[in-house]
Amino acid sequence: MNTVLQLVFSYRLQATQHVIEFSLDFLCKSALSHLPFGNFKNKLDLSEHMSKEKHISSCPIGEALNVFAGKWKPEILWYLKDGCMRFNQLHRSIGAVSQKMLAQQLRELQRDGLVKRIQYDTLPPHVEYEVTDLVKTLEPIFDALEKWNKDNGPTVQEARKRYFTKNN
Repeated sequence: MNTVLQLVFSYRLQATQHVIEFSLDFLCKSALSHLPFGNFKNKLDLSEHMSKEKHISSCPIGEALNVFAGKWKPEILWYLKDGCMRFNQLHRSIGAVSQKMLAQQLRELQRDGLVKRIQYDTLPPHVEYEVTDLVKTLEPIFDALEKWNKDNGPTVQEARKRYFTKNN
């Protein structure tokens, strides 16, 4: 009898959880279009936005870092600074990035106004990406980062070696 009660309770809990998730999903979708900070397609977009908002409010340079920092965004901007590239050209140039991640990073750069997507109405479809004028304002920052890396890169590599030697 105890096992039967556990199964019934488990089923009701799962059913209740499903109803709650459905209700939250419905509420999110219906309310998202009325929120002042934009339209979101799903809860993931909203949660990403909220986590970024939290980061921005806690750090004065957070918004700037969200725009161009990350594992692949600097490389994408680096390769696009010399001119238009197609998706596969960019993917081959960077190498280690997956197509899914590259597409996601390109969409984020588009959203933030750093990359422009040019779609030509041809068969097969032809799409190119190029940087916008906004990226030109980042050139002094990228130059400073390149100089910092040149000046301090060996020191960082030595620190990493010491760390791994000590901790392994």
